[in-house]
Amino acid sequence: MARRKSTRAMPAEWLTELSDVSLHEMAGDAVFERGKAYFRDEAVELVRDGGTSATFEARGTQRYAVELYFEDLGLHVDCTCPHAQDGNFCKHMVAAAMVWRRSFSGEDMDPGEDASAAAAAAPAKPTKPASTSATQARMTKAVQTRVAHTEALRSFLLQQSAPALAARLWELAQQHREVMADVKVWLASDAAAHDPKALRRAVEELLKISSRQYLEPAEVRAWLRRTAKAATLLQQALAADAGLAAEVRAVTESALRQVLSVSTRAYDNPALAEGAMGTFMDVIVQTLRANPPPAAWAEHLLQRMQGEGGFAWQHPQVLEAAGPEVARAFSQRLAERWAAVDAAVEPGAPMDTADMGFRGDVLRFNSQRDQLRRWMVQDLERQGDPGAVLAFLKRTARGVMEHAALIQWCSGHARPREALQLARAACAQFKDNPRVEDLLLALYEQDGWDDEALVIRQRRFDTRPTPDHYLALVTAARRAKADLLVLRVRSHERARAVEQEELQRQAEQHRQFGPHWQPREPAGLNVTWRAGFHVLDGEFDAALQLVQAPHTCDPRVLEALAENLPPDRSGDAFDLLHRCFELEMARSKTPYKEPLRLLQKSLKCLRAPQARAHLLQVGQAHRAKRNFIAGLPQLGGPGPG
Repeated sequence: MARRKSTRAMPAEWLTELSDVSLHEMAGDAVFERGKAYFRDEAVELVRDGGTSATFEARGTQRYAVELYFEDLGLHVDCTCPHAQDGNFCKHMVAAAMVWRRSFSGEDMDPGEDASAAAAAAPAKPTKPASTSATQARMTKAVQTRVAHTEALRSFLLQQSAPALAARLWELAQQHREVMADVKVWLASDAAAHDPKALRRAVEELLKISSRQYLEPAEVRAWLRRTAKAATLLQQALAADAGLAAEVRAVTESALRQVLSVSTRAYDNPALAEGAMGTFMDVIVQTLRANPPPAAWAEHLLQRMQGEGGFAWQHPQVLEAAGPEVARAFSQRLAERWAAVDAAVEPGAPMDTADMGFRGDVLRFNSQRDQLRRWMVQDLERQGDPGAVLAFLKRTARGVMEHAALIQWCSGHARPREALQLARAACAQFKDNPRVEDLLLALYEQDGWDDEALVIRQRRFDTRPTPDHYLALVTAARRAKADLLVLRVRSHERARAVEQEELQRQAEQHRQFGPHWQPREPAGLNVTWRAGFHVLDGEFDAALQLVQAPHTCDPRVLEALAENLPPDRSGDAFDLLHRCFELEMARSKTPYKEPLRLLQKSLKCLRAPQARAHLLQVGQAHRAKRNFIAGLPQLGGPGPG
């Protein structure tokens, strides 16, 4: 619906600069479409309009400032988002230009209305679209203007007196934390090269961050930039005086603990701090190479690993840098710790989460044992003795996961026969546990044990006759040269039996709990699995007949069936896709991506007049869903002939 706005005069050249044609040329297809979506969703707001310039605020996962201004009849744009900072025309600029263009018109479009529709309703105005070369010339001029402005600012600053610049810098530092951190690091950098206390103060200042439980990504990114400065400061101090290696290492270890703390609080993405961990670990390795510690440092390393996680310390690289004396002492101390923990395990004690009933004490103990066991394997592999590794894995394997690790080690170290024997024994011991059975099945299929693999595939299919299990079963049957016709008949019978059982179970629940629990009686069988079998076997007519009402079927199978129907069955394909659309529409929310995809796909099955009529009907049925209506496709050509 149109909204009244005050009319202001705007030069025709400006309107051309802000037109969709010009914006599309500067932004490209993908960015232009995303900018239109931002405009429709009112994600960009006009903050200040100065006539020849305007500033905007863009709201999304982050907030960005956008500035547009005209100079010498040319449009100049700027945005604080990373995409624009790399020199690109971003989606925020596109949306801001549309908002500014709208503010100059007498009638204002509703954000959900398509710009082309508004243009069609408005009186035609003779406009001359800008050529590509003209657009490129404007963009080149805009870049030149920005460079000239930057150089003018730089020249202005160079002309100022030192006291004036110092006063302005101090004012900015008091207002902005990162500027203050830079000033403090600047102050400490000269002294830090020879003063460990000054170095520690500078690093601590750079690594300060909010104590909130959850940290926003923008806050963490700013903090990561400061960690890079801290790492550079530590490397410079080490390069200036190798005798400070121990002190630099101590400061770096403190910084690493801060990084680990932040990684647990980084909102929605704890991996943001992984790069900082690696950077500080590199500094620690450099300090060890510059000044290898005594053998007693191995105990310190083991404590750090147990307290802060082996994933951070990456002890093989650390031990290599620390030297052979530390490495030997580390192996001895690690073996002593492992022996003490392993001796505390009682025979028959539960070793897997599924067996321990989630008891906290058992979970903590097993976690410690698992950690030490993995470090023992890594340490033995570092020493280059595969026989010792295998003997250790066999001797210490207790639960399912440890037996699985043993089987995988043998398989990965060219010991297939031993891996097969261990997998068979593990399946017998743990009663066909899926983890070890997967390993046994992979070994069977890899080494040509086709009959044995078929037995496992058949048992899995009988337990859950899904299309995935059916496809794997048919593949195994071909390898084993089994009778496929008999297998297919039995598979359909098994799936039909499961369907009947499910229907009876639902009917019993309905009778037991009443209509408040079960809204209605089951209308028919859920034939998803059998229909999937027919599609996999290329029996599309049988699948189409099976999925008819009152039977129900998963939309993914219906869509796969529609895709495989021949062109002369486009009507049946449309019915299937429209059925998928209705199912998805009933459970989807904005932005309705999946229903819109299915709708677009179903329209390709119709002739142009039918497609337009169907699109109008769908729009009327769902007119209350604004974002769905905004995403409806535009029909630009005929459908199938």
